[in-house]
Amino acid sequence: MFLKTVIGATLLAVSVSSSTSHAPSSKEDFQPGVFQSGDLFLYDSKERVKVGFGMSKEEVAEALGEPIDDLYAIHAFEYSGIKVHYDKENKVNGLIIDSGTENPIRFSTPRGIEYGDPLESILEQYGEPISLEQHSSITTLTYIIERTDEGFLLRKSYGEIADRAKAYTISMNIDGELGLSFIMIADYEFTMNPRGL
Repeated sequence: MFLKTVIGATLLAVSVSSSTSHAPSSKEDFQPGVFQSGDLFLYDSKERVKVGFGMSKEEVAEALGEPIDDLYAIHAFEYSGIKVHYDKENKVNGLIIDSGTENPIRFSTPRGIEYGDPLESILEQYGEPISLEQHSSITTLTYIIERTDEGFLLRKSYGEIADRAKAYTISMNIDGELGLSFIMIADYEFTMNPRGL
């Protein structure tokens, strides 16, 4: 009986771990100022799936359903809780959550940051940004990261980027008492030219 219980518990653990493969990594897997590929994803708390860079338009539709709006001005699509931009090969190269997004609290970063979180929580999870600007009640944080053979490295400016095809920006706006009101994770191309012109 004991052996059956152990085998049953093991099978259940394997089943649970494989069925939650789209769940976010543990926050303990991330350190402030140290970035990784998981930082290029956002996690859907409702469907328990992740959406991120390299996914095809079809894979996003499978995870989130069909888009609810086509944002022609920036060549992106809005799904419930998130705006997704695709490159010329229809692969995700930009993710946006803002106050204009339906249900913005549905998604979080793999570090557990979500719409409405305060500046202190963001800095605690992400570390010091390369840029911190204050405009009235809005604080804007910017992190520039580049994928290299040594992993993801934080860059101090766009001028430090060796390969623009491997560079990404994480930008966030924190609105005084309201907290996080905008997050954009984008590759270099989308960061510099969101309209694709």
